[in-house]
Amino acid sequence: MEFIKNLIIGAGPAGLATAGRLRRLNIDFEILEKSQHVGNTWRNHYDRLHLHTVKQWSHLPHQPFPDDFPTYVPREKLVEYMDNYAARFNIRPKFDVEVISVKKQNGHWKINTTDGENYAAERVVMATGLNANPKIPT
Repeated sequence: MEFIKNLIIGAGPAGLATAGRLRRLNIDFEILEKSQHVGNTWRNHYDRLHLHTVKQWSHLPHQPFPDDFPTYVPREKLVEYMDNYAARFNIRPKFDVEVISVKKQNGHWKINTTDGENYAAERVVMATGLNANPKIPT
């Protein structure tokens, strides 16, 4: 079982923002992502989709949108931005790893995944987004 001090589940905007902030603070972390890309949900929305908030209030920590991006960022530019963000902050998720369960055990979190590896973590950030099917802890 691999021990991780800080584990982020999900590499969408919330997971990337958390990872970028931790990287900036020189705090180690691992990030697990069930798809093959960062920001995967945005890659699969319809082509004409745009952010409904202005870019000045919608960027991830420590990296505003480029000046040449329109005020309401289109889907393909947002995907490009998230790829660049991951590269800039050296965020390298473990892709194709879906979390099956997260349980508190012996003072840490035990995480079971589809890759056959189990993890133990001191802290877990659930950044699975609004579009996932929620699993409410008992």
